[in-house]
Amino acid sequence: MKNFNDLEFGRHRAVGGGIHARMDLADDMEISVVAGPNLYNDEGTYEIAVFDNLSDGALMHISTEDDVIGWQDEDEINTIMESIQTDPKTFRERCLQNKRDRDD
Repeated sequence: MKNFNDLEFGRHRAVGGGIHARMDLADDMEISVVAGPNLYNDEGTYEIAVFDNLSDGALMHISTEDDVIGWQDEDEINTIMESIQTDPKTFRERCLQNKRDRDD
C-alpha cells in the first residue's frame, strides 16, 4: 500500500520555495500534497487535495469546509491515503456527501 514515504516531492511550479507531490492511488483518485509559503501548512505539516480523475480531475470535497485540508502531518496523510486505497467507493461517497452538506 502506498503511503507518505512513497511521495516524490519536487519544486512547486506556482509557489516559490514550495514543494509538491502528486500520486495516483485507487479508482482514478489522485492525491496532491504541497507545502510552502502562503499555503495551509506549518513546519512538518502539509496541505492536501484529492482529485477525481473520473470527473475530469475535479477536486473532491475531502472535508465539509473545503476541497483542501491544511496542516496535515505524515500520519494524517497516511490515514487518508489508506482510506482511499482500502475502500475507494466509501471514500468517494463520503466526499460527495461532504459536498452536499457544504452546499446546503
